[in-house]
Amino acid sequence: MIAGAPVPAGGASLTADEIVPVLPHRPGTIFGIGLNYLDTITEMGWPRPKAPYPFTKLSSSAIGTGEAIVVDAAVTRRVDW
Repeated sequence: MIAGAPVPAGGASLTADEIVPVLPHRPGTIFGIGLNYLDTITEMGWPRPKAPYPFTKLSSSAIGTGEAIVVDAAVTRRVDW
């Protein structure tokens, strides 16, 4: 089932393969806290931060399950999951 496609009429059912989850809400701004997993900080060899590391992301960076991640090479050369 494609996002925006009509729902089957007459109570027809869909299989799991026919259902595609989509982003249900596009927030204005996404706020996050980075460096909040001690295991990751240790693994990367970084110093433990003394305070939370807040960051923001544009809402255009949020996508639904299975949607393609589009990387603009003119903007960045490195993408981190």
